[in-house]
Amino acid sequence: MNSLWISAGILVILAVIMAGCTGPGYVPSQNNQTQGGGTGLMKPAASPTGTGPADQFTSKHPTITDQGIPLLLTGTDWQLAEGCGWTEKDIQETVALFTSNCEVNNLLADGWKIEGIGYDMNFLGSRCRMSTHPDTTESCDWCLDAGPTLVMQRDGLTTEFLANMKNQTVTRFRTTIPDDAASISTGDSDIVTLRNGTVLYTFRKC
Repeated sequence: MNSLWISAGILVILAVIMAGCTGPGYVPSQNNQTQGGGTGLMKPAASPTGTGPADQFTSKHPTITDQGIPLLLTGTDWQLAEGCGWTEKDIQETVALFTSNCEVNNLLADGWKIEGIGYDMNFLGSRCRMSTHPDTTESCDWCLDAGPTLVMQRDGLTTEFLANMKNQTVTRFRTTIPDDAASISTGDSDIVTLRNGTVLYTFRKC
């Protein structure tokens, strides 16, 4: 009788062990994977470097223009750009538009350096902002105020130009200045000054 109970106990233990090895938490080794495209349990693949689909999206696009200007577009930027109709086919036309702009050329002659080309939306001046355009509709096309940008730097200042590819225009729409500085706009220029009155730079319109 004792041997019968012992045998039954062993069978129960084996059943429990087998159930534990095939439950949801079990990850088989590579040798146990189903071959030939079967439907067996598979060992999860290693996580790719980066943050996910956006980074994979970036890898499909160029990182520099034919003129050697870096492209400062993340995967999310590329998705935004292509959603608004701007693709890598438009890169060279974009470069030509920026480099033929009078204000851009004046900055280059004055020692500014091109950091690269990106893609952005002018949220502050967007005609889709209900706070500034109360008559706008929820279906407003934000892409009307989006486009490729040219980022330039000099002496701690960063300024960006926004291109409208449809109208073939370029506008300086954003400048980052130090915390202890201010920008004063006149009819034909924007003057960046420190609190003590020192002029850091004067952006002159063409």
